[in-house]
Amino acid sequence: LLRGTDVGLKRNSVDIRSTDLTGAIVRLTTGQAVEVTDTAVKDTVRWKIFAGQLNLRRINFDMDASSGAMLLSASLPEGVLKECAVDLFAQSVEARLLHLKEGSYNILSDTTGKVPQPLVTADSIATEQVVSVPWTISLARFVTDNNSFQYTSSTGEPVSGFDPGHISLSSLEIMIDSAYNRGSDISAVIG
Repeated sequence: LLRGTDVGLKRNSVDIRSTDLTGAIVRLTTGQAVEVTDTAVKDTVRWKIFAGQLNLRRINFDMDASSGAMLLSASLPEGVLKECAVDLFAQSVEARLLHLKEGSYNILSDTTGKVPQPLVTADSIATEQVVSVPWTISLARFVTDNNSFQYTSSTGEPVSGFDPGHISLSSLEIMIDSAYNRGSDISAVIG
């Protein structure tokens, strides 16, 4: 359900006052990197999407690497994203608030030491080839209410004491003021 939507074809923008996303199942499977061969810049996507409020209910997300290196799953009964702006050309996302309620997040990692090597490395990229820069994500405030997180490596059963291969956290109540991520550059103020 979209409310107060304005689509500006000439402006390349979509302005959504509010919308509800309910009962979604999202699955993402990553593959091997591909060789960069096309050096011509294609038509760029210059669209900007603004959303006043995105209400999330019963959202499930699964991501796995085709190499078997990792499986990530998330289940979110309820959440809200407020005052969000996505710039597809600048590859940026900014939001005033992301509030996740009673979510469950699981990571299963393969630690057998078999890490797939990318086909494209910094040394193999010619200077005339176009490479996408990392997305920039800025969040003024991030809040969780009663969320849980579990990390498990495939190294076997947990050992007694602290086992970094098996971590489980529950009843997470977190407030982060001013979070930022761009590639490997990550910063946050935790309150």
